[in-house]
Amino acid sequence: MGLTIADNHPVPFTNERDSDPPFLNLVAGAEILRRAGLIAAKPAPVLIEGETGTGKTVLARWIHQHSPRATGPLVKRGCGEIDTGTGPSALFGHVRGAFTGALAARVGMLEQASGGTLILDDVDYLSLEIQAALLRFLDDGRFTPLGEVQERAADVRIVATSNKDLDKLAASGRFLPDLRARLRQWRLRLTPLRRSPDAIRSLAAYFLQLEAVEGGQALFRQDALDLLISFDWPENIRQLRAVVANAALRVSPRHAVLGIDDILEAIEEVCPELTLTSGSNAMTVEAAAEERGLAALRLTGFNIAKAARILHCSRPTLYRMIERRNWRP
Repeated sequence: MGLTIADNHPVPFTNERDSDPPFLNLVAGAEILRRAGLIAAKPAPVLIEGETGTGKTVLARWIHQHSPRATGPLVKRGCGEIDTGTGPSALFGHVRGAFTGALAARVGMLEQASGGTLILDDVDYLSLEIQAALLRFLDDGRFTPLGEVQERAADVRIVATSNKDLDKLAASGRFLPDLRARLRQWRLRLTPLRRSPDAIRSLAAYFLQLEAVEGGQALFRQDALDLLISFDWPENIRQLRAVVANAALRVSPRHAVLGIDDILEAIEEVCPELTLTSGSNAMTVEAAAEERGLAALRLTGFNIAKAARILHCSRPTLYRMIERRNWRP
């Protein structure tokens, strides 16, 4: 396929296997991938929603690769990187002398992506001015570079991503309702890892296998998998991949068997902010802390030192919790 990335910003999960259906099945699930396959054949805009690190850009790229535009360009841009003042130029381009500092003409993202797909990551970061300009383009496929009178046309498929609630942003006046409606003509939503223990198991095994040397074997002990499933993963797949890759460095590359200590050490080094999930959002802070404490103790076979490391608390604090609740192995 004639895939091109038209900017210098890395796309998450850049291993060439990341866009394979087995990986996408793990990230998005079979039903989302089935819908994405149907959507790929359509020309209308797509909105992919989900928390940070859930694989939105990977899915957006897959949609391009499986669309009739696959041989055309793929341009990806993080909307948070688009400056409010020069944003229209980034999107539509400009002619020389269009504004102070415009010493040369610039081709905008829409023209770069003509015949292909433009991925707008974190579309909620766009200013209202740029949102309005994008909405006008979606209406008729035409735009005017800054400083030029003549309109131009671009045949571009827009795939937007967001980790925000666009309904709330629209209600507060920070996102145009009409643009939200246009982008949502086709809508996909990715599930966070904390709601899918099976996805954590499968993705962890997949990432560990990527770290194994050719001909080597990579496995998790059950206690290590149980521990991985117990964390909240606020940055989702990106965070899980980093932990597994770090943990894999601590064992033999020929026969990697990862246990709970390997996972704990990797978490402490890569993302110490991880916390155990609580079973109910309605619990008090104290009750949630006690549930996490008991979960950590059970995960470690009531090993106080290891449980305290998981909980980021001191051993005396954990001892007091055990005495107060009269917990026993």
